[in-house]
Amino acid sequence: MNRGPQFIDKEFRNLAVKGPERSWISAPSTAAIGWIPYYGGAEALGDSPLRERYEADAAVRLLFASGNPEPQAEFSGDARFADRLRLGDFRAAVAVRRPRLALNAKRKPVAVRVGTLYRIGRTPVPFGREVVQLQLAGREIGPGAGCLLPDVRFSEEGVEIRLEYLFKLGWLADLGGAVLTRKLAPFAWIELKYSISCSGMAGLEVRSSAVPSITWYGEEMGASGDSGIWRKLDGMEMEKKSVQEFGGFVDTNCRERGPSLYPMRAGARCVEEEAFEE
Repeated sequence: MNRGPQFIDKEFRNLAVKGPERSWISAPSTAAIGWIPYYGGAEALGDSPLRERYEADAAVRLLFASGNPEPQAEFSGDARFADRLRLGDFRAAVAVRRPRLALNAKRKPVAVRVGTLYRIGRTPVPFGREVVQLQLAGREIGPGAGCLLPDVRFSEEGVEIRLEYLFKLGWLADLGGAVLTRKLAPFAWIELKYSISCSGMAGLEVRSSAVPSITWYGEEMGASGDSGIWRKLDGMEMEKKSVQEFGGFVDTNCRERGPSLYPMRAGARCVEEEAFEE
């Protein structure tokens, strides 16, 4: 049974610091969607650095023929984001929903509560001049999405939350591509890193492989901590990568993960709730 996208809410305790919790720092949500842009012919790539390789390499043509719609620029909230993922027309997605850092009376990190989401998408494969299109599910590397948990690390200054998601083509799409191109696909991946300091500052970072394209979102949280719109912060367009960066991914061994690209970074405004009473 294919469950709809679900956030998993969990509290992580800092065993090195004692409570009780006296205040909370709330930080905005963030998310990233990986997707493949569609190009049905070399002329559509225009002056892309990859046009020459597209013309010469069947694997690259097959990749761009299996494109997804470009994700929208904003969502009204986490429910609308989950609705978008329910459609499945993307490669993979990860999200952190409203992390809340608990502090004790000495402003040391006691715990963090966070909602996380991992979701695999699908690979559209066109046939018969694209009159028919097969929708093939991708596959996750490692445990299923319902079993994945973030890597949470506390320090004297705050907390760091990391989500790493490895994924690739489903077995049928991968084997079908191998018949045509004599090559199995490497692992693609997305990593979100979220740091929240006890002083109320937060930093976001997204890293990924050169494939797929990435659209990165941040929540515009209200001044009082109210939920806000999830807007696009940045993105990585795979068709604009250099031949060397793109080739570093597609030429990677199928048993390895594609090499890393430069990260995207942003700051985030947090809201601190009033201290709890004794």
